[in-house]
Amino acid sequence: MSLVRQYKHWTLLLYHALRAPTIQIYMKSPSVVAGQDISGTVVIEHYQSTIFGVTVNVIGKEVNKQSHVFLKDTILQLDSIDMEHKLTLSFNHRLSDLLSGTYAHKKGSIQYYIQCELWYTRLGSIERVRVKKRFELYSNMNHYMNVDKPISFSSSHSDMSIDFYMPRTVWITDNTPIYIHLAIQNNALDHSINEIKLRLVKRFKQNKEIIATSSSLGWWQPLEPEHQDVILMTIRPPANEFTISQQGNMSVSFEVQAFTRSQRFKKDIMLANIPVIL
Repeated sequence: MSLVRQYKHWTLLLYHALRAPTIQIYMKSPSVVAGQDISGTVVIEHYQSTIFGVTVNVIGKEVNKQSHVFLKDTILQLDSIDMEHKLTLSFNHRLSDLLSGTYAHKKGSIQYYIQCELWYTRLGSIERVRVKKRFELYSNMNHYMNVDKPISFSSSHSDMSIDFYMPRTVWITDNTPIYIHLAIQNNALDHSINEIKLRLVKRFKQNKEIIATSSSLGWWQPLEPEHQDVILMTIRPPANEFTISQQGNMSVSFEVQAFTRSQRFKKDIMLANIPVIL
């Protein structure tokens, strides 16, 4: 063997000896519903390294002012590996149906991913490679079915009263409106009820934000004194908004607020504050 060939041979061996193993994570689907299985494969390639440990975990992390890992399930673990240059590992894991879905907000987020860690030797020292693959998790609506029930109550202020009826408390934020039946009674002698307003309010820890509004202006005739009426109002939640509960330090809740405005009172009068689950 010539010196040039020997040089190329030893250079190639040194390159492979210094090169870290590579990991690719593949999934059967980029999204999964809580309570279902997440499955896929992990493909490991190496050259001159000696691999002596592989761990695959499903991770759930809450990112706020500080990061908090609330889920770390080991779904695959190998202590001794007999492989040539390529190894393909399959995984399948059932997720808890109590997990909150993936969530992104400027004040905090919930993230899920598959993580593979690999330990190997390189030039006599122990090294580690870590690779992550994110996936979308959707909350399981069945978890909330036991609290889904109609809401009915009455509220009054001065010379007006309203009977509220909401057929359910759990709503899907997939272009589906929340709808409320209102039976309105105007007991005043000299002024009309001009408008009914709805606001969908999001509470994130101690903060609150109005994320949707609805008004009767333009389609409902103002209610004259000593008259009553029954109307149906809707309010549409934005996409990708949902309730988060039992999730460590993060909590997101929603409520529908109902207001009236009349000739007598020139400001909005709140008559109802109805909790809803999205």
